[in-house]
Amino acid sequence: MLITLFAIAAVQTQPQITAQQDHDRMMQTLGITSIRPGRDGMNPKAPNYANTDESKANPYSVIPDVLTFNNGNPVKSARDWKRRRGEIIELLDREIYGRTPKHTPKVNWEVAAVLQETDAGMPVVTKRLIGHVDNSDDPQDQSGHSHDSDHPCPSEGTGPGDPGIRLP
Repeated sequence: MLITLFAIAAVQTQPQITAQQDHDRMMQTLGITSIRPGRDGMNPKAPNYANTDESKANPYSVIPDVLTFNNGNPVKSARDWKRRRGEIIELLDREIYGRTPKHTPKVNWEVAAVLQETDAGMPVVTKRLIGHVDNSDDPQDQSGHSHDSDHPCPSEGTGPGDPGIRLP
């Protein structure tokens, strides 16, 4: 009871600060001297006015010509196209899709169970798989990642299996 009263008294004696004071204290703590202003949707003459003109919205107004190399030379033959295609793939990998890490850990799949079931009234064989990730390349990561998934296939073997992964 006495501890509770001290806690309440401590909370009540802390100075109340405004949101602006809290903001200023956090800016000072983080060493931030200024923040650029956000968009101003109210003043069309402001330099940071919110853009609503669609003609100004596309930052990629000049899409690169697929038949021009990165260095500006034109593609003139099928052999050139193979080289240009490589440039385009590199661009997409780097800027759009992202890259697969050079050292992707190996996953060892183990069949944990084989079940005779029905799915939507159809008899299926479901294999429950467990994937164990090999973390030997990263000794710091001792989390022992694993992934469970179910893969149902028609029990008669007459049709294709379900390509999707169903998590148990």
